[in-house]
Amino acid sequence: MLLKTEDCIFVMIDMQTKLIPAIDGADYVMQAAYALLKTANALSIPVITTEHYPEKIGSTAHQLIPYQGEMISKTTFSAMREPAFLKALQKISEAGYRRKLLFFGCEAHVCVLQSVLEAQILGDYQCYLVVDACGSRKATDKSVALARAEKAGVSLLTTEMVLFECLESGEHPHFKEVMRLIKNLKS
Repeated sequence: MLLKTEDCIFVMIDMQTKLIPAIDGADYVMQAAYALLKTANALSIPVITTEHYPEKIGSTAHQLIPYQGEMISKTTFSAMREPAFLKALQKISEAGYRRKLLFFGCEAHVCVLQSVLEAQILGDYQCYLVVDACGSRKATDKSVALARAEKAGVSLLTTEMVLFECLESGEHPHFKEVMRLIKNLKS
């Protein structure tokens, strides 16, 4: 099934200042996250952002903060175990019956994976993982996390897939703006 903006909630996991420099391919992961968040903002897609122990790992990367939506501080690896996250998710999903969760962030094999797997197990949501907007310190950890998520029934997407599906057409009023974001994605 294709994504529809009115069905989606973007969930950005732990894109934090002290963690990002250690991530394999960090520049691209940051660019992809930025493109997703800017598009979410333009298309009125709700965003929930988590920060894991921000007093130790830092706040969300500065360029992402203006688009982070609702920010939840957490101490658990899985956002789904954080009561404030669940409350925010419930509030957003009930307001517009949004049932598609698109996860991205760091680290793919720890907080992102545990969050998406627990959301998938819950069964109330269709879960997606935006693979090029996820990162780990080691490429092997990321690739195993993606395989595990897919085996559990989580759909894997790329940033471009998400953006084009949300636009639906070249006639969309935000098409040119989103195309600039896509053209700025450099590996």
